[in-house]
Amino acid sequence: MSTKAAAIMSPHRSVSNPPTASSDVANQPLSPQLLTYAQDMLEQQRLTLHFAHSALESAYVQRRAMEYREIVRLGWPLLLIVYVMLLGMSIQFYPQDMFFKEGILLRTLWLPAFVVMMIGVFAPLRLAFAARFEWFVSICGTVLLTLLLLCYFFAQTADFADHAMLNISVTLLIMAFASRIRVWWFGLILLVASGVSLGVALSIGLSVHWLKLGHFLLLHSCVMIFVMAMMEANHRLAFLQSLLLVEQNRQLVLQRQHIESSAREDVLSGLPNRRAFDEIFRREWERTRRDQQDVSLLYIDIDYFKLYNDNYGQDAGDTVLRQIAQVLQQALLRPADQATRYNGESFILILPNTHTQGAIRVASRLIEAVDHLAIEHRWSQVASHLTVSIGIATSQPDESDSLQVLIRADDALYQANRAGRHRYFVNG
Repeated sequence: MSTKAAAIMSPHRSVSNPPTASSDVANQPLSPQLLTYAQDMLEQQRLTLHFAHSALESAYVQRRAMEYREIVRLGWPLLLIVYVMLLGMSIQFYPQDMFFKEGILLRTLWLPAFVVMMIGVFAPLRLAFAARFEWFVSICGTVLLTLLLLCYFFAQTADFADHAMLNISVTLLIMAFASRIRVWWFGLILLVASGVSLGVALSIGLSVHWLKLGHFLLLHSCVMIFVMAMMEANHRLAFLQSLLLVEQNRQLVLQRQHIESSAREDVLSGLPNRRAFDEIFRREWERTRRDQQDVSLLYIDIDYFKLYNDNYGQDAGDTVLRQIAQVLQQALLRPADQATRYNGESFILILPNTHTQGAIRVASRLIEAVDHLAIEHRWSQVASHLTVSIGIATSQPDESDSLQVLIRADDALYQANRAGRHRYFVNG
């Protein structure tokens, strides 16, 4: 992707995959400024041949280059057939002109035209040239059109001159509607090719039929440029519409992901909720059974939290829950460990590949960390500050259901509370 095309992207992470040289810029989010510009253009149905934002113009050219690649991929056999037919008809019906002076037109104009045409068609297909495909197409198109105009000027008979002009018209139609270059590039091709071929013809004393040439240059070419301009202007509106549609789809995906994330996240603590716990623990249980590893649960309860909430207020209770959630997250030293809010003042830690001793060390660290917070709790019956109790359970080889581990962790928490709270208890 070019630097300018990348500039239209938002700095936020994309939902889709990272773009490659052949990827569409629409796969990346639009910046707010560009989104507003595109919406205004579409609402007003403003026809334009150049976007005010250089980044958007670069993105549009990249889209045209991709379209050109697809057109060439599908249409190059037809282009070859057209060339062979035109050459065959010229040789069959106008041998006097084609073989004039030992076939000078065939050797110096028709065969070089074929080589130039093939370069213009296939060179931009290489990724190294894709960003400058208009340069290659325009240069080769200018040379090709110049050679065809020289065929017209070198015509020995009036019939061949008409045939040459027809060949030029066919070539222009193909270039106008298949090359995907912008209209001002096409106009530049016409101007340069006409000027060069006419200059060569006049310099070597060839006769020029000014009426036919003027009809071609002023009428035929102007009409074709006007049609191209209308098509390009509408194509640009369609391009903007496609960007907006992709952006709307992206926003819908983000909203759906946010809803799904919210459904699995506890809003107050920011931890996964009970629904997420069920999914995470089931996944870890299946993995540990498959790998024959241990998984431990720490069932954590804030001691006398109802009394704290009733006496200090709901806001203070919410603050405590957030503080405890932060302590739990800080206590987890491995990416695979997961803290969840199970319900109310209860939290559960999932510790994959952790035996009982490892779970005990984590529980001790948690109790010390909560004590270190020193949150005042005058209504607690075990300390002057807020404390927690923890039930520990580790999976056993004979257990076939993850629910059994959860039940044992809950029972261990009950035993810890019964023993006086502010401690941990191990079940199994």
